[in-house]
Amino acid sequence: QAPSLQYPVPMKTFVLLVALCHGSSAAAVEASITHIGTATVWIELDGLRLVTDPALDPAGTVHGFAMNTASTITVDPTHSAEELGLVDAVLLSHDQHLDNLDLLGRRFLGTDAVARVITTKPAARRLSDQLDIGAKVVPLREWQTTNLVSPHGLEVRVTGVPARHGPNAHLPGIGKVIGSVLEWDGAPGALYLSGDTVWYGGIRRIARRYGGQIDIALLHCGGAQFPDANLLVRGIRFTMDAPEAVKAVRALTPRVVSPIHYDGWTHFVDPPEVLFEALSHTDAEVVQLPREPHRPTDD
Repeated sequence: QAPSLQYPVPMKTFVLLVALCHGSSAAAVEASITHIGTATVWIELDGLRLVTDPALDPAGTVHGFAMNTASTITVDPTHSAEELGLVDAVLLSHDQHLDNLDLLGRRFLGTDAVARVITTKPAARRLSDQLDIGAKVVPLREWQTTNLVSPHGLEVRVTGVPARHGPNAHLPGIGKVIGSVLEWDGAPGALYLSGDTVWYGGIRRIARRYGGQIDIALLHCGGAQFPDANLLVRGIRFTMDAPEAVKAVRALTPRVVSPIHYDGWTHFVDPPEVLFEALSHTDAEVVQLPREPHRPTDD
């Protein structure tokens, strides 16, 4: 029988035993998900090491965004690039905003520690030019799939899915964003990574394609906006707030939902307590991924 997941989880790493025997012949595959901060998540699947949207700059750093906006990092990431170690692939929803790929994250992509970067076609082109890493960048379109293989031979299918970073994808500074769905044999369902998106028709398309098949949803929330910005930006929300996250969960029907990208920067204005309270009224099990500093173990 599948182990139940408690909320809140009293540990740094949210460990999922994804053997969940729907059939007695299912082989056990252990997966772990660790929230590093913002939208940066460290995923291990059968020894396959993945990192999402690496934002690794320290608290206190101020970053500028498009249209004369800016935001300050308020929470340190739990791990540095060195502590993340060797990574088989970075799943990068987009490269054009510093809360998803900051200066240290960008430097991380350029090192030999990262074997592959899976991202949008425009981001792949920019990163290939700027970092000279074209040999390891994999451009992914919506509904296109690329495969990763764990050291033990587990094949993980990564499919690009729709995401829209605001009410209008053509607003200046928005750019292309992609979400992803991870699937592997023996799992009870897929792992969905929303990328930076608002609620819109693209999420309904994901629900139609993967209806009843998503086991865990990691949703980028925070209701990101810049209330003090100029009139072109003021009042525009760039990621899901609590009501939109609820809509997404009810459409996608995951067994577990874990919000990420909801704190740690001053432009995340939707209160976390409001988000978690709203999600508690859905049918999904709500798991808050805790964050604790990396503590090296003594030899």
